[in-house]
Amino acid sequence: MTHIFSRIRYATQTLLSAVVLLFAGATPALASDWKRAETHSFIVYSEGSTTQLEKYARDLERLDALLRKLWRKDPIEDPAKLTVYLLEDAQNVSALAGRDARSGLIAGFYTARAEGSFFVGNRRRSKFAERLTGRQVLYHEYAHHFFFQNFSVPAPAWFAEGYADFVSTAEFLPNEQWTIGKYANRHLSTLAYNRSYDFGALVSGAKPKKNASLFYAWSWALTHYLYSQPQGSGKKITRYLADLNDGIEPEKAAANAFGDTEALAEAVRAYIKEPITYQKSTEPLIYRSAVQIEELEDVPSQLVELRLQRLMNYDAKGAQKDLEKLVDRGKANADVWSELAILRYVRQDQREAHDAVERALSLDPTHTEALVLRGRMAVEKYQQEGAEDNALLETGLADLEAAVAAEPNNPWALTNLAQTLQMSGQQADRLGELSERAFELAPEVVPIRFQYAFVLTAQGQYSRAIRLMEIIANNPHGGGENAEKFIESLKGLRDEYGDEN
Repeated sequence: MTHIFSRIRYATQTLLSAVVLLFAGATPALASDWKRAETHSFIVYSEGSTTQLEKYARDLERLDALLRKLWRKDPIEDPAKLTVYLLEDAQNVSALAGRDARSGLIAGFYTARAEGSFFVGNRRRSKFAERLTGRQVLYHEYAHHFFFQNFSVPAPAWFAEGYADFVSTAEFLPNEQWTIGKYANRHLSTLAYNRSYDFGALVSGAKPKKNASLFYAWSWALTHYLYSQPQGSGKKITRYLADLNDGIEPEKAAANAFGDTEALAEAVRAYIKEPITYQKSTEPLIYRSAVQIEELEDVPSQLVELRLQRLMNYDAKGAQKDLEKLVDRGKANADVWSELAILRYVRQDQREAHDAVERALSLDPTHTEALVLRGRMAVEKYQQEGAEDNALLETGLADLEAAVAAEPNNPWALTNLAQTLQMSGQQADRLGELSERAFELAPEVVPIRFQYAFVLTAQGQYSRAIRLMEIIANNPHGGGENAEKFIESLKGLRDEYGDEN
């Protein structure tokens, strides 16, 4: 239990004592000896201890099981596994992300990509209760990932962020016990010193235009209040989301579920003055507990960090040189050649990229990433040459078909084949199937969501396309402007033509 005002002086003191002068341009100290843990839903890389890695991997499976228990969602039998990289500390995470340390460190971040969504976090425990930890950021971001994977309801920004913060403080205890909804200490000072907030704008789904810390803090406070036992432990939120799912406007849905906005605001302000309670398990959590841990050998270990550098566009030139050193030492397998080909391609060295991808496929003819890259290169050359050489298009399509055959549940292969079919005007029915499958596997990836929405639009399914876009439009982190414009266009088409059944 926590009392906000009894702790505010301590919070201020510890936050001030945590200020450290750091220099910009730091270099992330990536590991040389990585370990890999694989569970049903996750692949986790770390160069820390095996015991710590196993704990992280199991706790992620526990978190997934807990969210499924709370939301009554069945497990996904063959999920697109989320990859997690655990660095030593926040300094390394910030440097990898290109963050100027003088503007503040970041404990972790999540990136949704068709090539494979991933999270980068850190293993260090903070001495300060009010500092956001790598584990809390991981749990926060996984809550977003979970919602993308399991829901189609266009939840407004306040609930998306408030619930993610509610989940972020989950803990997993011995004997498979758990807690969720402990105080998010980073909001202590914000809530104590900023007592007024426009709850009408909040529950209407408005995104923060300024002072994001206030938005996050009050979104968490409102969510926590609605999940308290006197408020029905989330039943009002369930009704609110059901109304949104039925197409009711956010203001009306909020009034139906929560009542008068001013009364709600006063109740939440009173709520956070009192000791905060949280949920605790009454029975052991059932989850998929199997964890396979592997200590990676020299080349696979180096590939982990070189791939991460490429994904983050961090020192691509240096990463390419390191891959070429592996080639010179005679240690290049298909994965090394493929990664080198992608880096050369990204750095506009098409000829060298082609040579490397051919070497990768000579070693492994079913290497999915190499097949996708060679297919893309052929299609791009076809487009550059004025679409006169159909042989190039057929070659590219053959490689992309082979990639999908090698990994039928690979979103990167599926979406590249779908895009090529769309560009060439071929196999309209198959385009829909591929786009839908890619979306089912990676609904968190914005380009994949847009691609499927375009397919639905072509089919006249405007309402379904609108629902796909509303989730992006509600994103408080930005990037929703294109989705909002698309939604307006879709509404106009729906008004003019109606929905195809």
